[in-house]
Amino acid sequence: MQMEKMWTLIKKLAKDEEGMETVEYAVVAALVIVATVAIWSSLGTAISSKISDLISAMSPT
Repeated sequence: MQMEKMWTLIKKLAKDEEGMETVEYAVVAALVIVATVAIWSSLGTAISSKISDLISAMSPT
């Protein structure tokens, strides 16, 4: 039900110039968010690995 409402709104906005511009900005924002999440996830894994290495190096053997 929600998807139908959203799709109807997108179709309505696509009919005029301002609506199309809004849709374009929404698509760009979504792409930026996806890229940010992917980069953040990758960095988080790398940082976690380095912290684990540091803790291992500092712990007594």
